[in-house]
Amino acid sequence: MHPEEIEKHRRQLSALGTRLTQTVDRSVNAVIESISPPGEHEQAPAEGVDGEIMIGRNEAEMLTAVNAALDRIDRREYGTCAGCGRPIAAARLAAVPWADRCTACEREHESKRPR
Repeated sequence: MHPEEIEKHRRQLSALGTRLTQTVDRSVNAVIESISPPGEHEQAPAEGVDGEIMIGRNEAEMLTAVNAALDRIDRREYGTCAGCGRPIAAARLAAVPWADRCTACEREHESKRPR
């Protein structure tokens, strides 16, 4: 992979990481506000808390993957499949810049995951 392409992916991943961090922070703050002790005559709002937790969890998982991709860039391992060691297709990295497996290895990995 050419250095210009890697730098382009680094910029994309960094920007995505910033957005995800902000989203996770907002979700955490929304949950904290939702579970704060209510006043004497108030009821704690339960609506939306589960949704915020799910959003926060999903975004945090994606942020972990983005940070791992940035680490792979720093280690000069970006674009190499963690499963088979072959290059990950440029089209896959364009669509999923945090991908750590080629399409074939990802399919195999997904088929083994518990549902």
